[in-house]
Amino acid sequence: MKKIYKFIFIIAILLVTLSAGREAIQASATSGFLLSEKVYLGGFPVGIDTLSEGLYVDELATITTENGLVTPLKDKGIDEGDILLKVNGNTVSSKAEVSKSIKPKRTNYLELLDDKKEKFIVECTPIFDDKSQSYLLGLYLSDSIEGIGTVTFIRSDGRFSALGHPIANDKGKAVATNNAKIFKCTIDSVTPSKKDFPGKINGSFSIDEAIGRVVKNTDFGIYGVMNGDEYKKRTIQTQSRLLISTGKAKIFTTIVDNKPDYYDIEILSLSMQPRVKEKGMLIKVTDPRLLAIGGIVQGMSGSPIIQNDKLVGAVTHVLIEDTTKGYGIYSDFLFDISNEE
Repeated sequence: MKKIYKFIFIIAILLVTLSAGREAIQASATSGFLLSEKVYLGGFPVGIDTLSEGLYVDELATITTENGLVTPLKDKGIDEGDILLKVNGNTVSSKAEVSKSIKPKRTNYLELLDDKKEKFIVECTPIFDDKSQSYLLGLYLSDSIEGIGTVTFIRSDGRFSALGHPIANDKGKAVATNNAKIFKCTIDSVTPSKKDFPGKINGSFSIDEAIGRVVKNTDFGIYGVMNGDEYKKRTIQTQSRLLISTGKAKIFTTIVDNKPDYYDIEILSLSMQPRVKEKGMLIKVTDPRLLAIGGIVQGMSGSPIIQNDKLVGAVTHVLIEDTTKGYGIYSDFLFDISNEE
């Protein structure tokens, strides 16, 4: 059965005031710098499903009993963001499946996955909750996070980078992934941005066929492997952050007609960052086509930033108090993370 998800694109929103200073990148920066590499340009949207099975642990629950409040899974080594995979040997992907798998008045076995992708087993006995009149494990759980983001680049071996920032939960914490996949995506409409209101690009995707898999979700984007060569179309050389300058540049992104295009921006300032860090570039939209929708909207996250026909970074944040402005991360850092095992 074909299943369609509709979501807004992922982008980080900053509730900050800009400073007027500009920092030039200096040659004394200490981390490795990207040697020029030919890659395939992204700029197209993908649907993302963070879990193929399992449920996220949001927090430990306190249960009301006849003897008072009890937190049965406290000190069991379960952390927020862990993934509950199985209850008593039964794979679970919904709260209903968890409830069905619980065995009251006896020891239950929970299999979980932590943020280092290591599995562990917890033994527990369900507690009778006076409020719900049912036996509970003592966990608040949530389903997979689905969303849409933009691919920055694909390397010759299929490795890709997207988003430029993490897929995060409601508390802003990067979530673990379990066999996460990416899918073809269609853009349906655009909600324009305005002061104090970042707009959004609305899209949909089907989970019938994955076009790639996510290997890691980091503070600086998601990384994985793309299937096949369908999206290996435009090639571009990368460029070190030492060779970027303030001034004219472009972003390559998909807004209309489901086709990526080049849009004019200006790089206002550059921060000297000796190691992997976000918000290296402050950018401003100058293209009338983007200004017509308020500048940067939620959904451009991951869009490649190009200067002098070289890939220099990716869009990551929109400034809520002036949505014509935002931040980008350097391509050096995206490659550093892509190279990590």
